[in-house]
Amino acid sequence: MIDNGNYVDSYLSANTDANNKPAQSKHHTVLGSFPGRIDYIFMKGNPDFEVVDSQIIFRPDVIGVVSDHYGVITKMKKLQ
Repeated sequence: MIDNGNYVDSYLSANTDANNKPAQSKHHTVLGSFPGRIDYIFMKGNPDFEVVDSQIIFRPDVIGVVSDHYGVITKMKKLQ
């Protein structure tokens, strides 16, 4: 899906070290001992938009835990 360039991992666009190994806990999207990311926001590749910021929320250190999965939020802007 992303290998052919049709879709972009919006969180990875804003956090280029998110897929480094070993996984860093600041990028985990699930509660517990499972390292890494399993929750994503994919956006269709479009040169008219760019990712401004992307964060993992609903973590203990951000807003608090509401599920065993943390939320991902991405801010994009339309280019002129």
